[in-house]
Amino acid sequence: MQKLLAIVGPTAVGKSAVALEVAKRLNGEIISADSMQVYLGMDIGTAKPSLQELKEVKHHLINLVIPSQDFSVAEYQKLAREAINEIESRARYPILVGGSGLYIRAVIDDLKFPQGLLGSPVRLELEKEAALKGGEALYFELKRLDPEAAKKIHPRNVRRVIRALEVIKVTGRLFSDFQKEWEKRESVYALTMVGLDVPRDELFTKIEQRIERQLEEGLRRRQPLQRPILRRRSSEWCRRTRSPRPPRPICCRSSSRSASSARRRRSPKGSRGGRSCRSSKA
Repeated sequence: MQKLLAIVGPTAVGKSAVALEVAKRLNGEIISADSMQVYLGMDIGTAKPSLQELKEVKHHLINLVIPSQDFSVAEYQKLAREAINEIESRARYPILVGGSGLYIRAVIDDLKFPQGLLGSPVRLELEKEAALKGGEALYFELKRLDPEAAKKIHPRNVRRVIRALEVIKVTGRLFSDFQKEWEKRESVYALTMVGLDVPRDELFTKIEQRIERQLEEGLRRRQPLQRPILRRRSSEWCRRTRSPRPPRPICCRSSSRSASSARRRRSPKGSRGGRSCRSSKA
């Protein structure tokens, strides 16, 4: 069996620093198992390795797709295992590093995912049906086709209900069959797994320090770039649900302080100016 080292642990525990040092000593290369680092442009908030770190040790599966592009764990599994084969072919040591448990398990365990389902016509039809009939209708359909899967999915989790029905219709297999595979813990590699941990108070301090550092590096300045994405998603939400107005994103909701400031700045009665973000009473 192929050798594989996996370094896992919670956010900000220090996985990247440990992995860099281990890779240098073992003549290894790092395979990112972070579900957000696959996206281009999302550098600061996802704590991607610096240019210097990328020069010191070769990294794989970073900056693969743009944020608006679909990317599944099945695709990640395929690319990660190809990277492991490629690294080993050059007599180097593959080191899997990350905090996304799903991505870690997809690589190390013998899990099988339905292929070729992203953006399928079946999914689009199910989304239309959910918009017209509501999520409950689809949930009852799932209960009829796969009662065991329905027990593990909340009726209001329309996205997962659609996913389960899509798998059933496209593959001809029950969604619960795929879920049962998750109960197995059989690695396909000669695996060495290292879990990093620190006391909770120390971890919280590390997380706070990381956030402060990210803000200093310009995380706030990059926020406005996400607004067109929010508008596009809002338009899509209206189209799918036939609602005239989408729910406001959290970033647009006034805090109690900003709401009180808006009230103080409110223009005199009869004026059209000074409208605040909060909703008015009927």
